[in-house]
Amino acid sequence: MGAGKVFCILAGIITLISTFFLSLFSVVPSAYLWLDANTAYGSGLGFFLHIADIFANVDTMAADLGIESYLIYIFAGMLILWGISGILMGTHMDAPWYYHPTSQGKESKTIDEIPIEYCYNDGVVLDMTHKKLGELINSKDIQKVLKKIKYEQKPLDIVLIRTDTDKFWDTFKYWTDYAGVGREGTIWLVDQG
Repeated sequence: MGAGKVFCILAGIITLISTFFLSLFSVVPSAYLWLDANTAYGSGLGFFLHIADIFANVDTMAADLGIESYLIYIFAGMLILWGISGILMGTHMDAPWYYHPTSQGKESKTIDEIPIEYCYNDGVVLDMTHKKLGELINSKDIQKVLKKIKYEQKPLDIVLIRTDTDKFWDTFKYWTDYAGVGREGTIWLVDQG
C-alpha cells in the first residue's frame, strides 16, 4: 500500500475522531467550569478560539466528561492536526453557518440555503501546470491563462485550477509540493462573480 493511501486512511480516522471531539463544543453546556459562560462555542470553533483555556483546565474537563486527562491531550493533538492539515479541502462544501451563526451582521446561510447555481454551472479549467511547486497563483496568472484560451469568465462560473499535483498522489510530495491560488488570486476570482 502506497504512502498516499496510508495517509488518507489516517486522515479519515483523525477526521472522524476530531469531528466527534469538535461536536462536544457545540453541545456541552457552558455551565462547566472550564468553559466561559459568556462565550459562544458554535460549531466547535470554541476549541480553536480557546485552546489555551482548554489546556489550562484539562483535569477539570476530563473529570466533567468522565474520561482520563491524557485522552484530552490525544484528542486535542488529533484536532490540531485536522485543523491545520487541510484534509477536507476540495472534498465538500461547508455552509457559512458551519463557521458561525452570523456573518456580516446577518444570519449565516445553512447548506440548504446555498443556491444550486453555486454548485452546478458552467465550468472552465485553467492550466497552471507551468507553475513551480510552492508558487502562488495570482490574478495576473489567471487572467493570462483566460486570455490564452480566449475565455471570458462569467458570474457563477466554476473555475478548476489544474496543477498536476495528482501525479504525486501516492507519495508524501502530494501533501507538501504543490502550487496553489494565493489570497489575492482568490479574491480576484470571487470578485468576478
